[in-house]
Amino acid sequence: MDRPDAPSGRAAVSIPSKLDYDLFVAAARAIETRHDEPLIEDPFASALVMAAGNPLSIAYMETPVVEPPVTAPELFHWTISRLGAAIDRNYDDQLLRAADAGVRQIVLVGAGLDTRAYRLSWPSATTVYELDYLRTFTFKDPVMAMLGAQPRCQRAVVHADADTAWPTSLCAKGFDPDEPSAWLIAEILIGLTPKAQDYLLERVIELSAPGSWIITDHDIVFGPQEMWHSLADAFLPEPIRAANPWMLFYPGERTPPSAWLAGHGWRIASESSGDIAERYGRSFPVEKLPVAAFHAARRIMTATLPKP
Repeated sequence: MDRPDAPSGRAAVSIPSKLDYDLFVAAARAIETRHDEPLIEDPFASALVMAAGNPLSIAYMETPVVEPPVTAPELFHWTISRLGAAIDRNYDDQLLRAADAGVRQIVLVGAGLDTRAYRLSWPSATTVYELDYLRTFTFKDPVMAMLGAQPRCQRAVVHADADTAWPTSLCAKGFDPDEPSAWLIAEILIGLTPKAQDYLLERVIELSAPGSWIITDHDIVFGPQEMWHSLADAFLPEPIRAANPWMLFYPGERTPPSAWLAGHGWRIASESSGDIAERYGRSFPVEKLPVAAFHAARRIMTATLPKP
């Protein structure tokens, strides 16, 4: 998923890795945990960010969210933080809905620094499979052990270092493709080539028994790099401007995930990020910030495979 190239027309910079991105996601959870009425509570997120020592994610985590925001930078930070929290809470709730429906195999694809195995209340006999690069767990697991964190379910780590045989590795850890499963594929499809996206979705479909769930993007929409540059130049300090997240993305024509799944008999339900935020009481003024309108229009999909 790491990009080897810098965008044309910009100075070459240090290219962020997936772990850098995962640290920003963890920092966002730490920010939300400090909220007076948090949508998610992650007691481990701050420690994970601090243990990595990444100055950008630490600076982001330590930047206070001003409510109500007044200046443009305050509005930007408030919007991204609060919208992200609502989407994360939606992911939590959809996975727990699947568990309530009897699903006992939860697969976190590109799990990163996800702590759902530790912070959510899972039914007995639930296994959470975390699928990601070996280097992610080489960093994450010692930190969680140092914190004394105990998973609230069975937890299985599946290494997938660009290994196209990850389904075999997953099944070797106890995953049963004849039983229903729930797959969270959050924030990673945009970082895959169209070919890699198709391969991933093909394998997930093959491994999913009737009664399975998939929570992911309804379609993949890329904002122009100019959007990031205009925001960065206006709001962000130079070190964070250099960490351009667009460098982790792979634009290009691809089949929307919703079309993939609908074509294989899955039932699709989707909701815009803006509506999700409203549902959790986190509305925001999209008219004041163009990037807010762009993110609010993004649609999140929950797909289910009916039982016969």
